[in-house]
Amino acid sequence: MKTSSGSRNILTASVTLLAASAIFNLNAATQNRDMVSEKYADTYRTSTEEATQRIAASRDAGRLQQRIATENPETFAGLYIEHSPEFQIVVLFTKDPERNLARYTQSRLYSARVAPRSLETLRAAQEKNGRTAVEIGGAFRKRNRHQNVGSPAPGIGWQKSERGAGKPPCCNRLHQDP
Repeated sequence: MKTSSGSRNILTASVTLLAASAIFNLNAATQNRDMVSEKYADTYRTSTEEATQRIAASRDAGRLQQRIATENPETFAGLYIEHSPEFQIVVLFTKDPERNLARYTQSRLYSARVAPRSLETLRAAQEKNGRTAVEIGGAFRKRNRHQNVGSPAPGIGWQKSERGAGKPPCCNRLHQDP
């Protein structure tokens, strides 16, 4: 098979662009990681190397948090990271925090503390309270939809209109008369 000089040039240019693109993307990814570490180091007054290690430890903590929440939901109460005065990852349990944490890590970066309620219990309460708030809010809106709550002084406020027949302007759009 015989190729023309133009086809070879296009092929060579394409390969060159592909290689340059790969090098540029790799270089950009490295620079972005360095920028994050540099910003962290500047914020928390530490070396870039220490910042890189802390960022990696933070990512590991996220994975550990998911694992503990899955395997131990009845006593796991959450996890947070303290960046200063000293970097540490705090894991909360409702009982036996040191023993529970030891099942997952021996790293000196982690410390265990007691919390009054598990994350599972808090989420269940949040969901229940959220449903209750929606129910109460819906009942309140239904019961009070045409009241001028907090009405201004006489002569100020919404006026009766032929179209809305005594409803506030917001209701004119929502409750059109037939």
